[in-house]
Amino acid sequence: MAKARKSNFLADVWYELTTKVVWPTWGRLRTATIVVVGFIIFWAFLLYGFDSMFTWFQGELIDDEVVQKQWAEIQASRTPAPEGENNPGLPEGMEVDMGNDASIPPGTDQ
Repeated sequence: MAKARKSNFLADVWYELTTKVVWPTWGRLRTATIVVVGFIIFWAFLLYGFDSMFTWFQGELIDDEVVQKQWAEIQASRTPAPEGENNPGLPEGMEVDMGNDASIPPGTDQ
């Protein structure tokens, strides 16, 4: 068996850093930093543009009269009718239980 060589890890790391690593000059470091910051700013504006476009598009969909009419119909079918009357949005004989569901944890089926 080959005898394991003991080494001083920190001394080896320091040797590598001082003799074998090629450090950038201040000019190259400044240039690289400017490129990275410019790249981040470019992507920030691009994502902001996409977000603004999708927000506008969603607003156009929500403001559509057909969508508003359908939403009003859905909400009308969910509201319970006064006592003794049938809800016009439900089939005959069905009632809506609008009781307090606070005791039922979200995401559980009952």
